[in-house]
Amino acid sequence: MATSAELKNDELSALRRSARRRCLLVPGAGLALLGHTRQAILPAASFLVAMALINALAVAPSGAALWVLAAAVAVYFVASTYECFAVMRLEVRAVPAADHARRFRLSAMLVLLMIVVTIWVWVMNFRLVQVEDNMMSPAAVTGDVLAVSRFRPEWGLRPGQVVLYSAGGEAPGQKYLGRVRAVPGDKVSMDLGELVIDGKKFGRLHGGDPEHTIPKQPEALIVPAGQYLVVPDHEAVFDWVRGEEIISSRMMVFLSVRGMGRSMDE
Repeated sequence: MATSAELKNDELSALRRSARRRCLLVPGAGLALLGHTRQAILPAASFLVAMALINALAVAPSGAALWVLAAAVAVYFVASTYECFAVMRLEVRAVPAADHARRFRLSAMLVLLMIVVTIWVWVMNFRLVQVEDNMMSPAAVTGDVLAVSRFRPEWGLRPGQVVLYSAGGEAPGQKYLGRVRAVPGDKVSMDLGELVIDGKKFGRLHGGDPEHTIPKQPEALIVPAGQYLVVPDHEAVFDWVRGEEIISSRMMVFLSVRGMGRSMDE
């Protein structure tokens, strides 16, 4: 192993240029090349955390994930900027052996794989949807932009969650927003025009002919498997939605004049 004192000026300059190129491709690789392995941990770790949070945001959008991601990206930007400048002035503690080139190529391939996987996760799951009506007011109003995930929409679906679903029947392909009020296994009935779910009243309903699809008390309908009762917040209409019609059950208000990163779930 050689140090900067044992290297010629042209060798030292070449090593620093190589370290700078490497830090642009693999976070932490430039500092590691010069023997500063502990300092290389921060840019490498911040990159890994940022990539994990980017994937988490695509799978389950939330305000918390958005702000934590912003903080992680800021840390990574600062750490990587420091690395790119530091490799041009820090002392060379040790010149690695020849197998460092092999380890660098492996690291570069892993970074590329992570980027490809992240792009695939976003293309398959993440969508931006603009709200076109006030059916979900005040949770979401006309003009708001929602970040929605298409990842396993029925997984963990519970009453109180907002869903984006496609309509069949008279308006195939049309997309709607609504709040899940009843899930498979819940007991649903009507009492003097009011919706009752497991003994709890949720207000009056109209539209969808509730008196003919939901029995009056004391009788009750047990929601069958794969079916969900969905009711918008602002309109007392309802839909029976099949599981395969649900596009997303994980979303947040991404852009709005009232603020960004807001959850719509109860």
